[in-house]
Amino acid sequence: MGSEFNFNNWDDAEYQSHFKNQYAIGVAENACKFGATQPAKDKFMLQQCIEHVQAAADNNQSFRGHNFVWGMYNPHWLDYGDYDYSELDAIMKNHITTVMQGVKASVSPSPVIAWDVVNEAWDWNKDDGWHLKEALPWYPKMHDYIDKAFTYAA
Repeated sequence: MGSEFNFNNWDDAEYQSHFKNQYAIGVAENACKFGATQPAKDKFMLQQCIEHVQAAADNNQSFRGHNFVWGMYNPHWLDYGDYDYSELDAIMKNHITTVMQGVKASVSPSPVIAWDVVNEAWDWNKDDGWHLKEALPWYPKMHDYIDKAFTYAA
């Protein structure tokens, strides 16, 4: 069983003890999301994400990366950059590749067992059933963003 964790509570001995002793998989609450890992265009800041991965490794836990592509917690430059399809495609590919490879290269052996590639893409509405959520900046501008994200993560 896994749980999200963050370093805001890490100094609390009880919090840390529960996390270390009760969970086999760690998930960083926000440290690996787009806004945290690329706060400015082409300026990657992976250290917080890597620290979470290292904490899981130090505790003999696996780690699940959360997340590459979502309609929330994106940096302002991405959500309001008015990028066209090809620009978004290049941004996504660069982001996924850089974060995935950077994290993997920084913690050895890597405890990362999976990444949440696309988070919460679908929504249910009683009138029209399942449909893709509008997800700034990806959808609807980049109609195949889910396929592309999984291709780049593979």
